[in-house]
Amino acid sequence: MKITSLLISFAVLSTGCASNPNTYSSSGAPSTDLATVYCEDAKWYDAKITPKIVGVYSEGGEEVIGTSFWGKAFHREVKLEPGKYLFTVKCGNGSVYAYPRAVAELMPSRRYILNCIATTKTGFLGLSSWDKVRAEIREFGK
Repeated sequence: MKITSLLISFAVLSTGCASNPNTYSSSGAPSTDLATVYCEDAKWYDAKITPKIVGVYSEGGEEVIGTSFWGKAFHREVKLEPGKYLFTVKCGNGSVYAYPRAVAELMPSRRYILNCIATTKTGFLGLSSWDKVRAEIREFGK
């Protein structure tokens, strides 16, 4: 009985809460009318910074898309109705992370790509390190 209870507890805790949706449409618009924001697909061998969407906020400051309760379920793609949004982004290379923000005005049925851009500086012993990191959202193909 103890083992069964332990296994059930482990299963519940390991799955956590249900993940938050990655779609926001307060007007009930069909998914074909929503703008889609993708994170740039940075491969490990490119030495690029990988972006992940932590949260999306409306112009009024309301969180419309967030992460899980534990803060580990980041989004790689979100669908939003047209409007102006503030994105909080996790930019990382595996060992160093930054959390910049980006504002974007999204148009209906368009695709956008989100990427992270870092400027570096030469530090101690001539090693380079991130000086500033910014998130950029641009229309796909432009």
